[in-house]
Amino acid sequence: MKVFILILLLSFLSAVTNSQFYNDSWAVIIGINKYQNIRGLDYAVDDANDIKDLLLNKFNFSNENIILLRDQDATKDNILTALYETAEKVGDNDRYMIFFAGHGTQKKLPAGGDKGYLLPVDADTSKLYLTGIDMNIIKDISNETNAKHVLFLMDACYGGLMAINSRGLDTKTPGYMRKITKDKGRQIITAGGKDEEATERTEWGNSAFTKNVIRGLQDEMADENDDGYITVNELGNYLQIKVTQDSDNAQTPQIRRYGTGEGEFVFTVTPPVVEDVKTAEEKPSTKQTVISL
Repeated sequence: MKVFILILLLSFLSAVTNSQFYNDSWAVIIGINKYQNIRGLDYAVDDANDIKDLLLNKFNFSNENIILLRDQDATKDNILTALYETAEKVGDNDRYMIFFAGHGTQKKLPAGGDKGYLLPVDADTSKLYLTGIDMNIIKDISNETNAKHVLFLMDACYGGLMAINSRGLDTKTPGYMRKITKDKGRQIITAGGKDEEATERTEWGNSAFTKNVIRGLQDEMADENDDGYITVNELGNYLQIKVTQDSDNAQTPQIRRYGTGEGEFVFTVTPPVVEDVKTAEEKPSTKQTVISL
């Protein structure tokens, strides 16, 4: 009987943890190894699979709310359809995560500056404007969805072109957690800066970026203050250190936000502590006697 009650209690805690800040959770996950017209990658599909497993098993995302597009399924049309249709489904107290592992590229503009593209499986680099996905889609998705919090994790070369500087709340702000979990937020973490290429290695079985996303979240290494919650700022700070080290300083993740909202996407990693259900009379006294010498 006691074991049964314990199981029910743990299930209840898991449910409380999962719904503490959100009504529901959604994700679109993309991983491409076998490109049709350009050289392929080795571990992008593994990266996508591992991220899906992480969301399902660690953070209680439901399978029906996750779209996973890999290799031949990750066409430009399929990616855009998945991103926009999911954006429309997400409720105003939900979170929405987009993960992309694949090639990215940049194009010099005649007027100056660069334009970035994510490359779907059917991309043709000689016709980027037709076959690539303009990185400005990040801003479009941010504006299209009602989601409370949106997080983009972009494991692609030159992904830093998607990052836009904007301030968030200081962690020392009174009521910090309450404020960031109520206000809307659109955030992005890219694998590197605008001129940096993403790294993957055989010994990792992942990219440097995804390897450390998993370690930071699954092993809770990114929980800087050990409060049981990992905010995007905490994850980003962790990735900036670890990915820079693992890539031998070849890439440094960028953390940015879109819009004026100061909210933050939050991963709950530890169930809340349940206070012992005893009356004040039943609890042992904690009063201490101080003896002056």
